[in-house]
This record gives sequence, C-alpha cells and structure tokens, in this order.
Amino acid sequence: MKTRKILALAAVALLPLTVTACTTNDPTPPAAEAPADPVAPEDTSDVDDLTLVESAFGQHGDYWWYVIVVDNPNDDVAFASDLVNEIRIEAQNEAGTIVASASHTNMILPGRVALAGMLTDTDGEAVHALDVRIHPAAQSDLIRLEDGETFGELTVSDLEHTVSEHGWNVVTATASNTFDEDFDMPSVTLIARNPDGTITQANVTMIEHLPAGGTAEFEGVFLDDSLIPEGATFEMFIPHP
Repeated sequence: MKTRKILALAAVALLPLTVTACTTNDPTPPAAEAPADPVAPEDTSDVDDLTLVESAFGQHGDYWWYVIVVDNPNDDVAFASDLVNEIRIEAQNEAGTIVASASHTNMILPGRVALAGMLTDTDGEAVHALDVRIHPAAQSDLIRLEDGETFGELTVSDLEHTVSEHGWNVVTATASNTFDEDFDMPSVTLIARNPDGTITQANVTMIEHLPAGGTAEFEGVFLDDSLIPEGATFEMFIPHP
C-alpha cells in the first residue's frame, strides 16, 4: 500500500534590518529534531489481488467499445477509489502499438464488476487487442472491514429485454442500493452475450438518482442491433463511483 505524505512549506518574508548594537555572544543554535520513525508498509499477505475475468471489444461506426470484468475475491476488503488503484486499458493495433487508452478509478467491492467505455479516437487504426493493467494488492489503497461491519451493495434485478418501435434493443431493470448514501448519476455497464456466453456488445447508461437504501427503475440501450443475436442474454453491473 502506498503512503502519501504532504509537505507544507512556510514562506518567510525578508524585511530590512537595522543593527543598533552588537554582542560578542553567538546565539545557541536550536537542538536538532530526531528523525521520525519510518512508517511500516501495510501487510497485504492476507489479501488476494484483483483478477481480470474477461474482456471484449468491438467497433461501432467510428468508435470502439470495450468492457472488462474484474473480480475481487476478498470478502472483507475493497480496493479504494483513487488514482493509486487506477485500472488502465490500452487498445493496441495489429503491430502491438497503443492507439487509444482509458482508465477507471472506481472502488472495487467484493465480487465481480464490469467496467466499460468507448474509445473515440484511434487515429483510424483498428483495435486488435486490449492490454488491461491492474495494480496488485501490495501496491493498492485498501479498505478493510472491522468485525461486524459489512460493505453496502449496488445490484441490478428484474432485467427485461424489449425491441422499441425504432428497432432498438432496450433492457429495463431495477437498481438497488444498500449503502447509507445517495448516488446521483451512477453509471451502469450493459453486457449482451451470445447463447454460448461470448460477449457480443457492451454499453454504458446512467441512473438519474439512486437513493440510500432504496431502488430506482432505469433502462439501457444497445447501439448495434446486429450484435444482439437470437437467444442473447443480458447482464448489468453498477460500479461503485
């Protein structure tokens, strides 16, 4: 775990000084302060690293969508939401050159979560692979539960797929929040899969307001109808902000 220190520097104003007398006794210099004891790094030997379960990407017009599914196997540890824990996605062309990138700094709660987005500028290059970089627990900011504590949950239920009059594939659902705080405009990751389980498309939608200890109805739309096959299944995940 990285420990961040903020050092404050005091600015001293220099003013003109008129000497009216002198003395033969030099002032006694202040005693030097003893150095502070070093802070021992947190023992993370009992914490399992985040793992990348699967990833997928595809093209929609001039854009490329991507999705990754990450698993936190620890029941009593979350990975904090900050830059130290940034998950970075780098899109590569056929030669392995990075053509676009994205990052996520969401809190990763116990269990699985999906993170998705759009790569809007690849300089006209086709994406051939994703390189996903996840920090190990030893280099991460961790949130540990005390005895008797539990993490809240952001879950989705009652998914229903319909096709709108315009031919769009729409999935409606109910979001539930067991945290003691409201969430305004939390993102939701949408995933469509083939009957064999392969991810065919992903997108992101938003929930206007998800109250503490409450629920909210919402819907998401998939952008490419050609990637929703007969017998497709759907999943939704709400990453903690």
